Amino acid sequence: MYEKVQFLADACRNLEFAKTKLYEVGFEDIAKKIEEIQNDIYRRIGFLRERDKKEELREIAKTIKEIEKQERFNNNDSSPNVTWITENIGYYYDINERKYVLVRNRPYGPVTIKTFDLSDLHRLNEKLPDKATVNDLIRVAEEIGLKVRGHAQYLMRILANEVRFNRELRVQGRLLVLARVEEYSLADEVRKQLLVEKDVVR
Repeated sequence: MYEKVQFLADACRNLEFAKTKLYEVGFEDIAKKIEEIQNDIYRRIGFLRERDKKEELREIAKTIKEIEKQERFNNNDSSPNVTWITENIGYYYDINERKYVLVRNRPYGPVTIKTFDLSDLHRLNEKLPDKATVNDLIRVAEEIGLKVRGHAQYLMRILANEVRFNRELRVQGRLLVLARVEEYSLADEVRKQLLVEKDVVR
């Protein structure tokens, strides 16, 4: 926006010089036309500056709303406990909405950037291969209509951190893999032990 205003202002200065010279040599009709063009440019500069000012005010209003929202968040005694994935990105589980909420840390507190329904994450988790890369996660998410692109790495950590999804992160070569954890079964363990004892008796 600033570049446009500066360009028009430079044009007006150049036209001013031409207009002055035309008045000096007696071409008043042409000089007046240039003056009309200048006036039109001044109106456009005023419009651009006004529009720029309105955009700035909208940004300020948006920031104020975010601050007010965060103040209500901070004043709430039942504020959720955020698990930080990185220094600036974290998540929490909203038990009432049954959603995982991805947040970004701001100077005035966490701000929501994405939410995931628990039911959607269960569906995603069921369809993922036992060892899923971030590309697998994005592909399967798209298949079930879940938009995760740009947040997939964070979602992998949510699935790994939360016990209900029965996953863990492992390094496989150069890749970070979201692996399904084999469920421990006491009955299976006892059955294996009995088979071993039978072999020993024989």
